[in-house]
Amino acid sequence: MIPIVVDPKHSALALIGRGHAAERRLELLLAGGAEQIVVFSDAPSARLAALAAHRLSRRLPGAAELARFALLWIADLPIAEAAP
Repeated sequence: MIPIVVDPKHSALALIGRGHAAERRLELLLAGGAEQIVVFSDAPSARLAALAAHRLSRRLPGAAELARFALLWIADLPIAEAAP
């Protein structure tokens, strides 16, 4: 484990996921002040869609697209689908 500290107010962040774990991660990021977060989900739960609101992109990102983010979280996505 490598502990890191990130100020989510000043970092471009992405979250990729679909269900409960993604919902919890998004809640934590938003509570921490994440402003520049994009949520990618090809099949978001209703709650994840509501939490993400205008931040939601209803698809999975391409590998090249991920380069613009400082940090990326993947939650509720099978490993085979998470690999770029």
